[in-house]
Parts: sequence; C-alpha cells; structure tokens
Amino acid sequence: GNQTLFMRGDEVEAAWEWTDPIISAWEESGSRPLPYDPGSAGPIDAYKLTGSDGHLWREIAALLVVGYLGILFAPTAAPVLWATALGLSGVCFPTAIALITARSREVRVTAPLSALVQSMGYGFAALGPFLVGIAYDAFGSWDVPLWVLIGSAAVLAAAGIVAARPGYVDDELAV
Repeated sequence: GNQTLFMRGDEVEAAWEWTDPIISAWEESGSRPLPYDPGSAGPIDAYKLTGSDGHLWREIAALLVVGYLGILFAPTAAPVLWATALGLSGVCFPTAIALITARSREVRVTAPLSALVQSMGYGFAALGPFLVGIAYDAFGSWDVPLWVLIGSAAVLAAAGIVAARPGYVDDELAV
C-alpha cells in the first residue's frame, strides 16, 4: 500500500508516549471518558460546549480581539499573551464542527450541512492568509490587515451565536 497513508512505527510510539499518561491518570482517578451511544452526536455534556446562549462565541471573539489589538498596539509588551489569546481562539474550529451534529438530527441533513460548512470554512481558511498578505503588500504595514482581522471577530461572534442557538437545521428546512 501507499506508505504515506500510514503512520510509521516511531510515530505510533511517539503517540503512545503522550496517550499512556492520560490513560494512566484515568485509571488512577477512577474517572473515564463520558460514554455515549453509537451513532449519537456524543456525550450530552458535549452540547454545553456549543455555547447555545452565545457566551462561548463572544469569549472566542474577545480572545481574537485581545490578541490582534495586542499585536497592533503593543507587539513586544506581551507577545506570549497575544499568542496565547489567538491560540485559544482556535477553539472555534472544533466547536463549529461539533455544531454540525448538534444542530441536525437526520443524516440526510447532517451530511450536506457538513459538506457545506466544511467546504466554505476551508475555503475561507485557505483564502485568509493569501488576502492578509495582499493587504499587507498593498498598504505596506500590518495596520489594515490587523483591523480587518479584528473586524472578523465580530463576524465570528455573530455567526457563532446564530449557529449555536437552540433548534435544529432539520426544523428550519422542514425536513
């Protein structure tokens, strides 16, 4: 078979080096990952992560704003803080993916919803760095690209709040 499709032995060993301590900690504490039924969207507590009241999305957007404003106005004052804020804002990706199954009941809705959301998301993600680079070249500084990225936090918050509201896409489509 195509060897690029499989992990090498040393990669498997490296993966177990960080997985074994997690499993050991679960065994020592007596806790386990939350079980869930096959074919379900996961443990019921996972739905709490989707932030159905919108607070999670506002917090993610705030992290983006803090990180980008820090880079814009005080880049050398606290670079670790700016990088941490921006890094933590990355939770928007797995949360958005979790919303696909959390907000749909039927596979005939989930599959096309997933295809739409992921293809659009990856498309924007692929264009983002390219467009930021074009803006930087056009304006000769990071000011305009950073302000656009700060503005993107508002778009993220608004889209996340709408996507996380209670209900199902199935109902909106009358499927």
